Amino acid sequence: MITDGKKDTIAGIDVDPKNDCKVTTDEAGNMDVKIYDKPASRLDMVDFMEERYDKYTRGKSLDAKTYFTGVDFDENGKIIRK
Repeated sequence: MITDGKKDTIAGIDVDPKNDCKVTTDEAGNMDVKIYDKPASRLDMVDFMEERYDKYTRGKSLDAKTYFTGVDFDENGKIIRK
């Protein structure tokens, strides 16, 4: 995570090695958060960093994204394996 142009870590652990989360603050202390260069809320930032930290503690890749593409069922409701 990049905060006001500086690399930031959680408990000394870099859970955002590609700097996907960027935070800037104005003079009043208001935060502007971007995740993957798209505007996000502070709550989204917390969720993002928490998910990354959880992946780190479980030994999962921090930069890999996984997507659920769905499941196909037959007429009896059983999963079709391909």
